[in-house]
Amino acid sequence: MDSSTISLFKVILKGVGRNPKNGRKKGGIKAHTLIKADENVPCLIRYCKAAKHDHMFLKEAQNLPSGSIMTFDQGYIDYTQYEAFTNNSIWYVTRLKDNALYKARKEFDIPDDADSGVLKVE
Repeated sequence: MDSSTISLFKVILKGVGRNPKNGRKKGGIKAHTLIKADENVPCLIRYCKAAKHDHMFLKEAQNLPSGSIMTFDQGYIDYTQYEAFTNNSIWYVTRLKDNALYKARKEFDIPDDADSGVLKVE
């Protein structure tokens, strides 16, 4: 699951988007897409204004079948939704933000042939 921002000129979506440091605001929309890996096609697409935070889209994915596995980036962090996924046996892989507080239940050894980018498996 990921999102792509489509920039539009200001006349179409005036006032949409974030306030950048330079003060010039661009209009835009964001396309959130959930792709079913075994079919390699989107199974869910939602559009919203570019300024809307990605984690708001996670609720759209809560009706996935039990046993589903999702991957997404840090923009989708929503701990309440993570708990709902866990309770429904929907598994997810993501990166935590640098300031996240957590307690690992178990740490696993990293195999010698693992990618060098793997720092820890918990």
